[in-house]
Amino acid sequence: TLFLLASFASASTSNGIVTITAPANGSSVATPVTVTANAVTPPTCPAGISAMGIYPTAGNLLYKVSANSFSRSFILNPGKYPTFIVKEWDKCGGSSKVSISITVTGSLPTPPAVTTWGYGSQRNNVNATEYILTPTNVRLATFKKMFSYSVDGPHIDSEWRKPQCRVRGN
Repeated sequence: TLFLLASFASASTSNGIVTITAPANGSSVATPVTVTANAVTPPTCPAGISAMGIYPTAGNLLYKVSANSFSRSFILNPGKYPTFIVKEWDKCGGSSKVSISITVTGSLPTPPAVTTWGYGSQRNNVNATEYILTPTNVRLATFKKMFSYSVDGPHIDSEWRKPQCRVRGN
């Protein structure tokens, strides 16, 4: 009689309630990052799981779903994420979380082109100088002038369409 014993290493990280099956703790992954996780009903709350969420950095809730499992891809900036957290909230007011460390590699995808229409009563002219603002293209070379202005309180849209409120491009 021959017995075969096999051992499989699991890439998942779990605390008994929340399990992250992808990405693996300590791994390097290319953006977009696919996150797969699930939660089981905790013994203290037979009512079940209310929601699950992802925090790529502390206090930064990226995604929340009313389910006990998910598998979804996210575009993350390349870099180290030492406390990448998946959290569950149960229907009794409790929560549980698991933290992993990952390194995101690669580069951010090029934003899609956007066609916008010029401001006018007919809206029939294409605005060819419209930009999608990203951290990489908001710079002096793109816009010729960088400035910021704080706005306090609610403002009606028409207040900003005055002839004296113009920002000129090229």
